[in-house]
Amino acid sequence: MTPDGAMIQHHPDFYSIDTPMPKGGIEMGARLSICRLPGEQLWIHAPLEITDSDERDIREVGEVAHIIVPNTFHFTQVGEFARRFPDAVVHAPAPLEAKLKHVPHQNLNLSQSVFEADFDALLFDTAPLLHEWVFCHRASQTLLLTDLCFNIEMPESPLGKVGAGVLDLGNGLSPSRLLRLDLAIGDRHKTRELLDTVLSWDFDRVSVAHGAVVESGGKDAFKTAFEWLA
Repeated sequence: MTPDGAMIQHHPDFYSIDTPMPKGGIEMGARLSICRLPGEQLWIHAPLEITDSDERDIREVGEVAHIIVPNTFHFTQVGEFARRFPDAVVHAPAPLEAKLKHVPHQNLNLSQSVFEADFDALLFDTAPLLHEWVFCHRASQTLLLTDLCFNIEMPESPLGKVGAGVLDLGNGLSPSRLLRLDLAIGDRHKTRELLDTVLSWDFDRVSVAHGAVVESGGKDAFKTAFEWLA
């Protein structure tokens, strides 16, 4: 994990802010990713509640234009984040319409074409509970995942080790056991097609919402994470 709230530059056009998120003895961590687009516009992935210092750091990098809620789990802090950047457009998946009535937003299932010049994108709809959009920021060759994969360290505490074992985490970039079960009962052939599409994109880095960024060799790591579906 990086220092709490410190903005990390991974590439001239890709930054992140990490915060702790302990759960049942496991340090899951949480990451907000920042992609810089042409014209110094910023595209925010998986927004978190941030500090005034974080806001200043973000504004020094560029102007927030798009705020992306990437799946049906990562939405609770978007309202607070969006209030800091009222001129930005919030994009959220269709299933969150009722839960985000208090946050003006556009349907991500329809609006993602607005930034398609800078990103490859697809909806991973064979995991229906997650309803996760996956993105590849072309300029920084970064694949952006939220809960499709985790990359957390194996906890040291006995409780954490038990939890990580139950969820099948702590073994590098990989989906959780819950996601494996969700995908296993779905359309396996379509899932394989979605994975092949992602693997056709040009990326080397993988950024996840929970755990360390894979700074290089990301395509091989992503491929290995889903070999069980072959």
